[in-house]
Amino acid sequence: MKKTLSLALAALLVLALLAACGTNDKPPATAAPATTAPPASAPGANTPAQTPAPGTSSPGPVEEGPYKFAPGKYEVDDQGWPNSGYDYETPFCTSGETLSYWITNFTPQFLPEDGLNGVPFRMEEAERTGVNIEYIIVSAAAAKENFSVLLAADNLPHLLCKAVPYYPGNALQAIEDGYFVNIYDYKEYAPNYFYLIKSKRDEDPEFYDFVFLDDTHVVEIKAVDTKLSLNTHTVMVRADWCRKVGYDYESMTTYDQLEELATLFQAESGAMYPTNLLSNTLDRGSVFAAYDFETVLNVNNYPSPAVKDGKVGFYYTDSDAKTFVEKCKHWYDTGFVRPDFVAYTSTGTSVGSVSSMDLDGGHGIFAGPPANITAMNNESEDPDCDWQVIRKPVLYDGQVLHLGGTASYGEGMGATQISTNCPNIPLAVTWMDWRFCDEGSYLASFGVEGITYEYDENGLEITTDWAWNNPDGWNWTMLMGSHSQNAFLEHGLKIIESTFFYPGGRKVPEFYETYRDVPYDGAYKWPKSITLNTEQAEEFNKYFDISTYIEEHVFEFVYGERPFSDWETVYLAELEQMGLREAEAIYQEAYEAYRAKVAARGF
Repeated sequence: MKKTLSLALAALLVLALLAACGTNDKPPATAAPATTAPPASAPGANTPAQTPAPGTSSPGPVEEGPYKFAPGKYEVDDQGWPNSGYDYETPFCTSGETLSYWITNFTPQFLPEDGLNGVPFRMEEAERTGVNIEYIIVSAAAAKENFSVLLAADNLPHLLCKAVPYYPGNALQAIEDGYFVNIYDYKEYAPNYFYLIKSKRDEDPEFYDFVFLDDTHVVEIKAVDTKLSLNTHTVMVRADWCRKVGYDYESMTTYDQLEELATLFQAESGAMYPTNLLSNTLDRGSVFAAYDFETVLNVNNYPSPAVKDGKVGFYYTDSDAKTFVEKCKHWYDTGFVRPDFVAYTSTGTSVGSVSSMDLDGGHGIFAGPPANITAMNNESEDPDCDWQVIRKPVLYDGQVLHLGGTASYGEGMGATQISTNCPNIPLAVTWMDWRFCDEGSYLASFGVEGITYEYDENGLEITTDWAWNNPDGWNWTMLMGSHSQNAFLEHGLKIIESTFFYPGGRKVPEFYETYRDVPYDGAYKWPKSITLNTEQAEEFNKYFDISTYIEEHVFEFVYGERPFSDWETVYLAELEQMGLREAEAIYQEAYEAYRAKVAARGF
């Protein structure tokens, strides 16, 4: 299969001369960097470990020469899962080997001359582990094309960052075709990662399926948070305005109260458009989850399924959606939101960045990351400006939310795969697993002491002045994406506190606790680990025009260009003619297969 697919893709090699891939004065990986491969007789070189017996991870420790691998050094249960985490003796490689790592970087203009290889965190990690990593930076825009060229030449680097979506097939096919390593075959070399899966699978049932393609295939090691990940957005209000008009914002619970406050801000505080809750699209921040469907309207999120009483439905295709769109029209008509809200960007995307927002005389109710509260208050011309987070609104007191609650441990999105070109797969797996032990996780989360952090008088990490007020203008969040693990791209166990150790940041988890102080059961949540198989995906693509139709016509209702009497008789009827029910049936089939798999697994 590998040879056949390579021949089929060979024509793409012509593009290699045109692809703009490198961003750090290194050419993109048209050839994998030279490595020092272990001799064929070296223990552990590309050899899966044996299935462990209960109580140990293998018949016993193996003489490993230059490697200090984990098999044989930790206990497992009767199903072969590690009983605890594992602390590596470092360096665990003394052979001076180099592994190539194909990766994206969002701010290459700020990197040193040697690219990521010159970043202190990356250098420190190499020193501690004994594994040299040759980072091959490819721009996000060129990644797909570059991957296709490398795949056609059967020249994939040893490690790859988030390359699975670029493979012309699903993840399981990438393994079966002989391009990506099945990490499950080398699980004994990753005791920390697989212990983490075991320890979290009951609390977060989706986490297991987030990692496993099936019970015997794992295509990548992912980014994992030490705590259930936090919502990106919360709802916050101008507490100083509330105090001036005598409104108790801390007791707010419902959308009606939010609307009441918007009216007050409009009349008493001079807010031209009291709220930004509909910026960029309808409900960009998932504030309106109480309407019991996925309310973020974006063609890239289509179909945003939810499961109500076992039946799959897509966004903006039921009566709950109609009720919400009616509310959006009311807010539009009353001037609670900007008339150009679809095109308006109202918040920055990273800590310390607040852009394109009317901080003064503009919004008094705001949906956005609470990490930006400090900047929002400091950058306001009003010295009394005081943004505070409120509880997530509901339709009525006592409502239990079925969507939009606590997320998974696997929200980091980062992931690393191993190509079958890797000369020492056990070493690659071990290097990746080290970021899940205490030492490796701490380094990957906070970076290098004195560079990105130091300790205050209470022994807590605080940012260095260089990192927080970088002289080159490197935003702190983006800087940490290079000077520590980038959880959007790379594997590793991210200590959640490392996201909030900047000035004022340690309050952010408290803001999230306030926002989440509502009943939630997740009953309608779509299991994010579900993916369509090849046949289902091909069939579903026939109905993708439905997403364009929805996005175009929903806004017609909001703007008053179409009466709501058309919702069932015209809008939904036309969606059904386009194949809405057939498209839903495909997702229903995938959901039923998922339920059967979970039932058979027994946990």
